[in-house]
Amino acid sequence: MTIYYEDETVQTVLGQVAQEMYYRFRGVTEQADLTQELWLWCARKSDRIEANMGKESFQPWLRTGLRNAARDYVAVVRNSADNMQDQEFYNLAQIELALPAVWDDDYLLGSGNAHDSKVSGGGDPSTGGNWMATCIDVRKAFGHLSNYYKELLRLRYSEGYYFNQIADHLGKPTTTAQFHVTQALKTIQRELGGSGPQKGRRKVVSNSHALAMTRNAYDGDN
Repeated sequence: MTIYYEDETVQTVLGQVAQEMYYRFRGVTEQADLTQELWLWCARKSDRIEANMGKESFQPWLRTGLRNAARDYVAVVRNSADNMQDQEFYNLAQIELALPAVWDDDYLLGSGNAHDSKVSGGGDPSTGGNWMATCIDVRKAFGHLSNYYKELLRLRYSEGYYFNQIADHLGKPTTTAQFHVTQALKTIQRELGGSGPQKGRRKVVSNSHALAMTRNAYDGDN
């Protein structure tokens, strides 16, 4: 049986995801560091990877898992000593980080780790949100989208489709699909109060901090 790290599909998909997520979150981490983190994720999931290699559903499952792992890693990096400044409200990158939680409860809980759900400020980022509050806010805002925007975001952030695949699925040009995905993200952003300061509001309290703590707690228990 082929070992996961020798499998050509694993190598190819991991390389593609590392490059894609590096360009999406450029300036947060180096591509080499992101690639190493994705290989560590594969090592933790080696049994499942090797059990599913060769199946029709393997590539979509692997791609989605690697993307989620990359988003987790980006959240942790943003909480490092050199990146401790809180951000104003929700930018598009924060929304992208939280979107998989719309469909995946394990992602909402931080890679399946049980943690304290009594979050500071509840679901209101203006009173001190954290990772779970962010995900809940994004879930609520997602529920207000049109069915078309919901389908676009599901294909992108749940199914792991590339923009050209979304375009083929919808019968539209790739540039149109990419533009509409961005517009859907911006609609969520507006629903959450925008990305800039507004009267009576203040900064979100480090949404990535709770995820970093969750991940550290999980690693410490294993």
